[in-house]
Amino acid sequence: MIATHNRTFLLRELHALAVQITGEEVCLVEGDAGCCWSWNWSDRVITVDPDYLGEKAADVCRAVLLHESAHCAITRLQHVLPLERCLLYQDLLNVLEDLRIESWLGRIFPGCVGWLRKANSLIMEESRAKPWPANYQIQFLKGLLMAGHLGEAPTGAAPCVIQGLKETRAAVEEQTLCHPASARGRAAAMETINAQQRMVEIFDRKIRPVWERLVALDEIEGRQRITTLMGGQGITAGRPRHRAIPRRGNRSQSGGQAPFEGSEPLQRGYLERAAALSPLIDPLADEFIHLLETASRQRSVNNQRQGDRVNMRSAMQAEADQRLREKVWERRLQHTRFDPLVVLALDCSGSMQGERFDAAYDAIVLLSEVCLRSGLPMALWAFNNKTLQVLAPHGQSDSESRRTRIDLLRKACGGGTSMHIALARILTSTELSQFTHPIVIVVGDGEPTDKSATLAGINRFQAAGIPILGIGIGSDTQEMAALFPKSVIEPNVGAMAHTLSSVLRTTLHEQIAATGAQPLRRA
Repeated sequence: MIATHNRTFLLRELHALAVQITGEEVCLVEGDAGCCWSWNWSDRVITVDPDYLGEKAADVCRAVLLHESAHCAITRLQHVLPLERCLLYQDLLNVLEDLRIESWLGRIFPGCVGWLRKANSLIMEESRAKPWPANYQIQFLKGLLMAGHLGEAPTGAAPCVIQGLKETRAAVEEQTLCHPASARGRAAAMETINAQQRMVEIFDRKIRPVWERLVALDEIEGRQRITTLMGGQGITAGRPRHRAIPRRGNRSQSGGQAPFEGSEPLQRGYLERAAALSPLIDPLADEFIHLLETASRQRSVNNQRQGDRVNMRSAMQAEADQRLREKVWERRLQHTRFDPLVVLALDCSGSMQGERFDAAYDAIVLLSEVCLRSGLPMALWAFNNKTLQVLAPHGQSDSESRRTRIDLLRKACGGGTSMHIALARILTSTELSQFTHPIVIVVGDGEPTDKSATLAGINRFQAAGIPILGIGIGSDTQEMAALFPKSVIEPNVGAMAHTLSSVLRTTLHEQIAATGAQPLRRA
């Protein structure tokens, strides 16, 4: 047993490691007797298995802690895949993601490789000693872990599984190396999402077909598709309970229950709307990732009389045509950093209750998910004549608490529309001052309590060069068009999410064009 003072010292060291890997403050607690390692994605709390502190070597504790922290740092499967696909392939994705994050850990923190190897050998010992199960899917997962963590050939598995492992070996190694590049701020969030998307693309093209083949063989022999292995089946025995795809339940812990069970109705509402809107969310997030990457590049022009460097293609053409010899230079254009922030101001007055709020809710879910996935900073303000709330600040990651606060806006609807107060607070907010290209979108049904003050507030945004747009929900919202020089009236409340996505896309393109950045070419 480790002495009490050593346990305390080790917990402090583990906390420091977690902060170093995640890049944010986290809370580390020793769990009750019988609990397992877990990571609470909402509250940023890591619970340590007390048995590990008392019985396992300190290096094993360090390895498991780093593994959990790495999931927090770079796992974004829940952002790039629809909920249904996360659930359908959760066990296979978890194993592949385990291999990827430990490869990433070894690159950025080389000293932990020995810890990880020791922990994996200890954790896999019980599974390795057991006979191979009949289920081909579980055999495949066990083979992936043995090859990836231990470097051992999966002898003893069924021939179809061994063949599948051989077919996917190169793809598994390729997805394991999908690491985010080193970056800071918004760029870091985009790099993390991009790396996860590259991993998922390899999974879809090269690994998932082999998995589906094994699923079909299992079904032919009377075995069902597996949906979770956390109930104690073969491969997970002896492994600390963690989950690469975070739970969306009451505490989002990575414990041993099936994911997404026990969610309150409000949480299910958000997730159901996100799943239903995924045909809009997924392509829009991909487009914005590309758009923001393109906008960050420095442009240059060719065929100049002077410049920073010779363009080789122009120089070769000049060799054949002497008239072109004075235009062989390439000149870099002055680069303006594009640093956007999307601010959505939602009217929560009494007239927004019912169908109109449902339409606005879809728009919020769409914008929230797109911004989280693409790394586009976002701030959400909700106002009436009683309260002014700020939800989902631009730096907040996906969490249960954020979704809960968005869901509770429905109960906040009431009173009048003090739009002028909300606009004044937004204009002087710290969020707006931190970004060079903020965009403000006001969603409501019009009829502010003080029209003249609202117009003055809108004019102040225009004078500051900040685009401000109004979107009216419903056919009787012409007041929004009268207030906002740039406005859209959407009489079809069911199309609100489409309208917001179109408005945001157009505004971002206009902002990028104004900076001189290369616009995204869309088919």
